This record gives sequence, structure tokens and C-alpha cells, in this order.
Amino acid sequence: MSISVEEVRYVARLAHLDLSAAEVQEFALQLSDILQHMEAMKDVATDDVEPIMQVLDPAVGGALTTPLRDDAVQVSFGTRLAISNAPDPCDPYFRVPKVIAER
Repeated sequence: MSISVEEVRYVARLAHLDLSAAEVQEFALQLSDILQHMEAMKDVATDDVEPIMQVLDPAVGGALTTPLRDDAVQVSFGTRLAISNAPDPCDPYFRVPKVIAER
């Protein structure tokens, strides 16, 4: 399976990414390679593999809980930086389309 240039452009548009023609070509090749590797995984014999419920197996030293970072106060990046990538900012707010009509 391969990813076409049009599909890369479509996904880039959905993600609001401005990709050059060279980047589109590069991503199409890289994503196609990833899909080829995933297709190869279908051929791996897994009939004798026991299903597991945990990704981290405590029997081999894995943790049963998700490691968390320390809960510490950090400096915020501020309103202007927070809305800088919004498609339609209205300082100091995010402007969003109206979704509830008045009666």
C-alpha cells in the first residue's frame, strides 16, 4: 500500500500544515514505507503467542502504574502565545464558529 501525494496534501490541509512540494514527496515516501512495514507484520506468526492485558509486564520488571512527573508549579506561556496558532484569534480569546442557533 502506498500513500499518494494528494493524500499527503489532504492530511496536511486538515492539520493546517504548509508543506513544500519536496516535503510532500518526502512524507509520501516515508508514510508509504511505514505502511509497507505494517503490511509485513501481517505475515508474522502469532498463533502461539499468548495475549497479554498489559504492555508493561511486571514479571519482567515493568511497572503496573504509569510514571508521572512531579506536580510542580511552572511558568505559563501566556495568552498571546496560546492563541498565536489559532486559525481565527481575537485577542485575548479564541474565536470559534457559532454552533448553537438562537430560537
